[in-house]
Amino acid sequence: MARSSLSRSERYDTSIETQFDLYDELDPMDWKTEVAVGIAITAYEQAYQDDDDADAQAVMEEFAAPHLEAYHNGDTLTEDTDEWRDRLDDVETTHPGISLSPKSDRVTALGDAVAEEYAPDTFDYVVAPFAGGMAPLYAADQHLDAEPVLIRYSKDRGDDAVTLSPGMEDRFEPDDSSVLIVDDIIEYGSTAETIGQWLEANEEVSDYEMMAAWSLGDETATDDNEPFDPLDI
Repeated sequence: MARSSLSRSERYDTSIETQFDLYDELDPMDWKTEVAVGIAITAYEQAYQDDDDADAQAVMEEFAAPHLEAYHNGDTLTEDTDEWRDRLDDVETTHPGISLSPKSDRVTALGDAVAEEYAPDTFDYVVAPFAGGMAPLYAADQHLDAEPVLIRYSKDRGDDAVTLSPGMEDRFEPDDSSVLIVDDIIEYGSTAETIGQWLEANEEVSDYEMMAAWSLGDETATDDNEPFDPLDI
């Protein structure tokens, strides 16, 4: 019997095998999208711990990202999970959870804002921090002729606060390039500032801007709020 939603406990701290089971049981596209992105996040978490991308990048771009695009465009998509189960059967981590649901109207609004604000060839790269920026990354990238790049950001690692996620090293080779940074939320701007400094110091980008789906300045945290205005930093 098909299921129509997930409980809160099922959305976090869930094994990847259970997530695949949930994906197969769920019927609505919004919840399938939530689980598809959760599977990719779990795979990336394992890849980061092992310093080996394994199939994390593939499952994000070939499985999760198409679900995001379909959902935010009002389409439906159902994939056979058998191949992905086999490819990710060594993933032992659980879903760490993210602060903004991949199926949130805010993520859709962020993608729409990117399409309205920028021409497809404006940026060479779209960069987002793991894990909250993953859904905004691919929601925005579908409107741009840019390479999506996932990074790791930690406030506690000093000089190593920003690093490329496993599997991204070969795709991010900026040389006088332009970058759009996207994230789920802007609170005090420290993430944007740190990522911007990293881009300037290590990656030789020519310019960068940032957009987020929600900001601390929003009066309420409902999904129908407009995304944070583009911030030229």
